[in-house]
Amino acid sequence: MPEKKIKPITYKNKVYKLEHLNGNYIEVPPDVVEHFGGTFKVRVMCTLNDKLTFQTGFVALGNGSGYINLSAARMKKLGVKLNDTVTVI
Repeated sequence: MPEKKIKPITYKNKVYKLEHLNGNYIEVPPDVVEHFGGTFKVRVMCTLNDKLTFQTGFVALGNGSGYINLSAARMKKLGVKLNDTVTVI
């Protein structure tokens, strides 16, 4: 059975610090999680600032929100730092 194609969605959010894992993340708002089926068992192609595209999954953050991990290497490629705003597609 072919995979269902889901229409892309675009939003902006800041790069936050994930204290308990000593990493960084971009929050995925509840409406975006719902757009992709309301589950955290989904893999998506994510494009940040029209510069970097990679496959990722949503991790539960609480209150219906999720997050996307953002490694130091990806932040360097994007030229962003903590608290910068990024465009997510």
